[in-house]
Amino acid sequence: MSSTTYDPDGAVATEKLPGGYTLTQRKDTAGTVVERLYTKNGEGTVVYSDTVTQTVQGRNATHSGWSDQAYGYDNAGRLTHVEGTADNVCTQRVYTVDKPSNRTAVSSASAAPSQACMTTGSTTTTKSYDTADRIVGGGYTYDLFGRTTAVPGSTVAYYANDLAYQQTAGAKR
Repeated sequence: MSSTTYDPDGAVATEKLPGGYTLTQRKDTAGTVVERLYTKNGEGTVVYSDTVTQTVQGRNATHSGWSDQAYGYDNAGRLTHVEGTADNVCTQRVYTVDKPSNRTAVSSASAAPSQACMTTGSTTTTKSYDTADRIVGGGYTYDLFGRTTAVPGSTVAYYANDLAYQQTAGAKR
């Protein structure tokens, strides 16, 4: 039998789930869910936990669940790096952004299992943008009205009123 309890704001606080499990959600003072715990009924054993911490600006600082991430931002609040660990392998991604906040490059490096994150030996991918801040090259194209007509592996067609009517990916439409 499933049942649900609610907090004073009307959001789900706990919920009995099928299979003998309970979901419990915890919120911060701003009302954002920062933790979800799944426990086995009667035992109280935590079978899964998902936790987020945030900066004072409301951006995610860390996330723990099936994998763990730590996020870094510049003074303008743009994401600059992520350290992610899954299956004991840490991968660090470092982002370069231009003045209008376009991601112009990402460098990625993975450490050996159970080793600390590293930036040496990284692989870098770059992107270029036109004066309208649209990605150029790499399969992206635009028509004279500025509409996206192709992205890698897909094309888009429009009605005269600018609504998309068809997207084709390979032989699928």
